[in-house]
Amino acid sequence: MRIDIHIALSDLMFGIFWVSRRRQLYVMPFPCVGLVLTFVRPSFSRTVGL
Repeated sequence: MRIDIHIALSDLMFGIFWVSRRRQLYVMPFPCVGLVLTFVRPSFSRTVGL
């Protein structure tokens, strides 16, 4: 998981938003300022037993 700070004067949204295609969760406690949590896609190369 990666956490980034999101600051954009053009974004007047606040709340929690999920972008499924990018696997990102936007947490915007204030308009224009928030956090972006990016979740890593599961890797199938880590399987055990080969």
